[in-house]
Amino acid sequence: GVLEFRRVLFRSPGVSRAAFQARHGQDPAAYPACDPLRRRGLLELDGDRLYLTRQGVLFADEVGAALL
Repeated sequence: GVLEFRRVLFRSPGVSRAAFQARHGQDPAAYPACDPLRRRGLLELDGDRLYLTRQGVLFADEVGAALL
């Protein structure tokens, strides 16, 4: 679930949405915190990958807290 999402997100190259959904039954981009983080430029969605932006890396503690 969400703890696995946080752990994988903080590693490059981020989270494979398809692999995460196959394992956990949920698209990680559907987590409620993702849209606000994307609007703030902290997360990026690129095809199948959801990853921290450079700005997101700088605010990784805040991103992590938002995902709990």
